[in-house]
Amino acid sequence: MATLGGACRPTAGSRTPSMGANESKVIATVDATQVAPGERLLYLPEGDARGLLGREVTQDANGHTVIAATRRPGCTATITEVPNAYTRDYDRALSDAAGLRAGVQQIAELEGHYERGLRIQLSISNALILRAELVGECGHNVITEVDVGTGERRIVAVAEGGGTVAVDFGVVSSAGASAARERSESEALRWDSAQAWAFRTTDGQVGRAQIAVEMPERLAPGSEFAPRLHVDQSLWLVVLYRDAEGHHGVLVPRGKHVEVLANGELTLPTLVAENLPGHSEDREALLVYGFTEHADYQLFRPPAGAIAPEQADAYAASLQARLVGGEIPRARWTMSEFTYLVAQ
Repeated sequence: MATLGGACRPTAGSRTPSMGANESKVIATVDATQVAPGERLLYLPEGDARGLLGREVTQDANGHTVIAATRRPGCTATITEVPNAYTRDYDRALSDAAGLRAGVQQIAELEGHYERGLRIQLSISNALILRAELVGECGHNVITEVDVGTGERRIVAVAEGGGTVAVDFGVVSSAGASAARERSESEALRWDSAQAWAFRTTDGQVGRAQIAVEMPERLAPGSEFAPRLHVDQSLWLVVLYRDAEGHHGVLVPRGKHVEVLANGELTLPTLVAENLPGHSEDREALLVYGFTEHADYQLFRPPAGAIAPEQADAYAASLQARLVGGEIPRARWTMSEFTYLVAQ
């Protein structure tokens, strides 16, 4: 497809899809430390990082965050590894930390001995993120991302007149016993093999958003058509089309349709069906990508301005590879493909 006006081209009277301007934040600041929304530090590093994925997280009677010992029966997790290297320091309230039942009991014992605020401090060299696509009844607050790396952590108490005092070394969990750990003079817990140190959760009962495309499956050359989408939740859209030779074009966002936020029914710009030169029959496809987060949409949206065919092809290939490769969690994007025939 040489131009947007190859097999399909927008008409001058295209209908403008609905817009949205709400922006989601991907980074939040807590205690002067940048963390992802919903991130929880682990009281103790966990050697079985993959085993944490899919487990339900609850609050006990004292407000502590407790991780289930196993996944629910019937809950399965397809896991993707995403390299993500960085070094970062954390200083958070100990009450914000999470753990298995034994670790939470240790937190409660420390809180019973110290009246002043307890803190958990970490120095982390992260190596990767583990992400899970869940299937089955997994629960209402389930671990879907785990940060994995090496590091050091302390539990400290606020001292009289300011400053902090180290109060706890921590008990090594059996799952992480393979790592080399040592107790230093400053009461630090160190681990030198990659282990889980933080996680994030989503609602394990919620399935991915769905997009249905409504349009004829067979079109005559020269006929006009306006694809109609049915979206079951608010999604930021990227709409591409692919011609019979595998070349791509960008339909949305483009021109007046700078950003499209869809929820419910949405009519796309009207198109004109055309065969490629020398073709009497072409099988094409409409590719609709939806993102639940505006920041993800901004990360994956096509380049601004006019896009040459080779740029569109490169963008389409990169988009699919990045998404399938797990650059963002599977729950935050969805895709629908609709094929149709343009025939004499």
